[in-house]
Amino acid sequence: MQQAFLASIGMTEDQIKRIIPVALDLSAATGITLESAVRNTAKTFSGLAGELGELVPQIRDLSPEAMKAGRAVDVMGELFAGQATSAADTLQGKMVRVREIVGDVLEDIGEKLSPSIESLADAVLYMAGAVEEDDSL
Repeated sequence: MQQAFLASIGMTEDQIKRIIPVALDLSAATGITLESAVRNTAKTFSGLAGELGELVPQIRDLSPEAMKAGRAVDVMGELFAGQATSAADTLQGKMVRVREIVGDVLEDIGEKLSPSIESLADAVLYMAGAVEEDDSL
């Protein structure tokens, strides 16, 4: 989803490949959401430190030109390297992954069952309407 967002704002494939891992590590290290990490990291390519200037003082010293060239992403990549992987290896990280997998499986089951459930709901509504029309039942 975040990759699609970056593409929609005109980021190149190379920029997207650079932003996503850094944003994952930034999110894991600072506790900000992945969405916020992606959006704020993408902003640095326009020369703006924004909120990241508060979280990562090292990028405040970069010129707008250096940020546009991707130096802010390099700096954050060096500072937070491996944070997402480390977080994923904790019990909490493993539980998050299990929860995501279970959610994906439930979505798949729901998609496969939805035509049957919809048909059943239509049948129940039809019968309920018939009962309401014929009070003698």
